[in-house]
Amino acid sequence: MAEASSPKAFFERELPAAYAESGRGDDPGWTGVRAAFLCELEGEGGGTWTVAIDEGELSVEEGRTLTPVIHFRQAVTDWDLMMRAGLGFSLAGPSGGSNPGDFSPRKLTMLEAVRGTVRFHLSGLGEDGEEASSVVRFNDPGDSDPSFKMTVAAEIYQRIQSGELPVPQAFMEGRILIEGDMGLAMQLGNALLQG
Repeated sequence: MAEASSPKAFFERELPAAYAESGRGDDPGWTGVRAAFLCELEGEGGGTWTVAIDEGELSVEEGRTLTPVIHFRQAVTDWDLMMRAGLGFSLAGPSGGSNPGDFSPRKLTMLEAVRGTVRFHLSGLGEDGEEASSVVRFNDPGDSDPSFKMTVAAEIYQRIQSGELPVPQAFMEGRILIEGDMGLAMQLGNALLQG
């Protein structure tokens, strides 16, 4: 696994640079689209960052500065595991397809209608098969318990992110396990799978 940079370096330098280099902000679909992500990493070396996209322009500020569409909370140790495995937070990767981590203008617009909290759980990270989890709130300002839990192996998640394995196929084959509110799971799935 590659060495991960610190959360501060990632959010304040690497993410904005990668986003600018990717040209993703030039997509005309960003016209009129504004969204904020709150990324809260708990533990030593962690912090809170607001990542905002305003008509394709990305900005990052330390702390909570806007009301988020997506509030992502995770332990720094889990964040580090995911980043070293190449499965971390991305707004700068390749666009299109059914990659749930590709936050296109259309997906962000659809996510505005999703309300709820989800626990994502990845297994099989690194050489020792470690596990990482995160809690993600969609337009949910409260501190409610997750409505459902989604569990997937890191290898399967990598195949989904690369576009090699479509999410519906992974779900139908039992490679993605969902426990809890299936209505919210379907609503979230519909929003994330839009191209």
